[in-house]
Amino acid sequence: MRGVLFAMSGGFFLTLQSVANARISSQIGTWQAATLTQFTGFVVALLWDTLGWFGLTAVPFTWKTVVGIVLIVGGVLVFQLSGKVKRTSESVNHAC
Repeated sequence: MRGVLFAMSGGFFLTLQSVANARISSQIGTWQAATLTQFTGFVVALLWDTLGWFGLTAVPFTWKTVVGIVLIVGGVLVFQLSGKVKRTSESVNHAC
């Protein structure tokens, strides 16, 4: 019975997230809405683990966690700020 309850609540929250993303993305842009959603989920998961919500074993917030967060944010920033690379038929032929 608990599995059915979790599945139904998961479907509800997934639908709620999809509707919120659709409404937000029309106002602020698609990747900004996705970033906001992922960041919110990341913060909730971090609190969930650190504080041991719902009876889970609390995972301490250490310097390794900070390094991981910096690496994730750095990777996203590099990807977003690097711009799009133009591919030409010449560069494709040299790669083969």
